Amino acid sequence: MKNCWDEDQDKRPSAIEIVKLVNDPYCSVIDEEIKKQIEKAEEYRRTKFLSTRNSQSIHPQACYTSRLLNPFTQDLSKDDTSCTECLDCVIID
Repeated sequence: MKNCWDEDQDKRPSAIEIVKLVNDPYCSVIDEEIKKQIEKAEEYRRTKFLSTRNSQSIHPQACYTSRLLNPFTQDLSKDDTSCTECLDCVIID
């Protein structure tokens, strides 16, 4: 942070250097298990998206197309309470 305040403009970090400094610690925190889960979810999304996309017919004059979320959410657990980080902050009346 102090480097950004340096009087000499040449000693200040560039925007690219700042982005690298901010992103590097975040990226190193993600462990292998999370990476595997992300890859698995992405593969699932790709296979489901391609199969549902091919079955839809789109009107030639349509500006927007909609799609159901059901293929992406049907296999998700409805009551997954294994991650309670955020639930600790919930205020119950």
